[in-house]
Amino acid sequence: MKAVILAGSKKIKDNRKEMPSPLVSLNGKKFLEYQINALKKSYINEIILCVDSKKEIEEYFKDGSDFGAKIYYSEEPTPLGTAGAIKKISHMLGNETFVVINGDIYFEHGLNELIEKHKNNNEKDSTLLTVGYVKVENSRALLAGLIDSQYIIKNLLKNKVINFDNITNAGIYIIEPTVLSFIKENEKVSLESQVFPLLYEKNLVSGELMGTKYFVDIGTIERLKGFRTHLANPIKNIPVAEIFLDGNELEYLSDCLNTNWISSAGEYIKRFEEEFSSFIGCRYGVATANGTDALHLALASLDIKEGDEVIIPSLTFIATANAVRYCNATPVFVDSEKMSWNLDPKKIEEKITPRTRAIIPVHLYGNPCDISEIMKIAKKHNLYIIEDSAEAHGAEYENKKTGSFGHISCFSFYGNKIITTGEGGMCLTNDEAISERMKYLRDHGMSKEKRYWHDSIGFNFRMTNMQAAIGLAQLEKVNKLIDKKIENAKHYNKNLCNVKGITLPPTTPMSKNVYWMYTILVEDEFPISKEELVEKLRQNGIDTRPAFYPITIMPPYETKERFPVAEEISKKGLTLPSSIKLTQEQINFICNIIKNI
Repeated sequence: MKAVILAGSKKIKDNRKEMPSPLVSLNGKKFLEYQINALKKSYINEIILCVDSKKEIEEYFKDGSDFGAKIYYSEEPTPLGTAGAIKKISHMLGNETFVVINGDIYFEHGLNELIEKHKNNNEKDSTLLTVGYVKVENSRALLAGLIDSQYIIKNLLKNKVINFDNITNAGIYIIEPTVLSFIKENEKVSLESQVFPLLYEKNLVSGELMGTKYFVDIGTIERLKGFRTHLANPIKNIPVAEIFLDGNELEYLSDCLNTNWISSAGEYIKRFEEEFSSFIGCRYGVATANGTDALHLALASLDIKEGDEVIIPSLTFIATANAVRYCNATPVFVDSEKMSWNLDPKKIEEKITPRTRAIIPVHLYGNPCDISEIMKIAKKHNLYIIEDSAEAHGAEYENKKTGSFGHISCFSFYGNKIITTGEGGMCLTNDEAISERMKYLRDHGMSKEKRYWHDSIGFNFRMTNMQAAIGLAQLEKVNKLIDKKIENAKHYNKNLCNVKGITLPPTTPMSKNVYWMYTILVEDEFPISKEELVEKLRQNGIDTRPAFYPITIMPPYETKERFPVAEEISKKGLTLPSSIKLTQEQINFICNIIKNI
């Protein structure tokens, strides 16, 4: 059996000289000496050192001593992570079981106990873990998930600050060569946070956590704590979206129940309308039963009717087109632009006719469209703009929130939206007359002056006070929710940016994408088809959903006209889990499956 010691990447200062952390002195002896001697006690004499600089390691052994072991070196000027490092030296490992040791682990005894457990393991596991966590009492050593190596080395033998009864981190692994097949070459990959979760889901990692008393890991702990959490609660059934109710939702909803204000009257409706319109940057808000009602109400308030045409993108949720049809008007479809996936402004004017009354641009998946250019076109042709902002709560274009540009904007608060009321929607406007018209039509067209007298055929598009109460509680933390969406997207981007055949979601100049749904394109260069990837992810408990189908290929609106960009995005588009509750460990797990196909 061979051993791999990961002795690179982390630097500390020792006697004013920077050296790899395992090369510091410990109680008069060199750190590696402890590790090598302990390995020899377990009859492991062939050791591979993964180091930052071969020159530094040669300096370390300048007296010619190798402590009686056969030492090999692998130089890593650019750290590859634990998994990347062992993949790089796979040719040196052969087909035998090997031991991997973090270079900053201190242990005086051999690995006989661990090796015996591995030999007696009846399951066909690829990896056997030893797991331990340094509990440092009354010290500053454990801070923000990091352990100060120098502090522990200094106090380990002197002050005995380590409580070996509280071991929860990891550092020594016995690994079968099959693990290497799950790691790609020349990539920075974490064994603990990326490879192990994948192997665990495949039942290739021992599930039993072994606390050991013969070592202390004095490196960083966060990734290993994360994997410990994963083993205790394996990642399964990751949904595309989840409702996140951790604020005042229950308190406000209880208030509605306790006061009997549960229908379409009550203080929460007015507060929600006022505070949401203020958040977006509009003067008036009109709450509705859902986002589709908001679109229908907006069109009706502008007197869009039979014989009129409304320009909309081909690639959007079908509600945009349905709302036009509800008014007996005709939706006229325009293709998307490749850069943003949104309505292509360059193709709008060719669709304008004398019957065109309005344009409904959609901020698809939370990415703003080129709304300034679309507004210019609308002004030139005297057209209304109704922004479909159902998916773009808090998105920005030119430092101004989407939904504040058009004559009316429409939002959805369905359960998967950034803020939710379960169902629900809202129309926003800066025009008081339009606002009053929408409120009138929303309530059956009832006269303000004469109750139960109806001057027009209106609608029952009212939101309940209970929905508004939930919405208000959600709105109180909207910036936190948006930040989490963006943070998750950045972590996805970091993981997937170099994966051949995967195109990341669009980001466009002068805009802030809020990544309502993290949607990628699976290109032809990817090793398997989009459908095969969906099945692969499903087998690992990961839910996905396809990108929207172009409205123009579905039966109610099918046309012989082709919309090549929209059709390509739809064909290749795949939405990955995008929940506010999504953790970085879950994102690592999802991305690791994609990267290792």
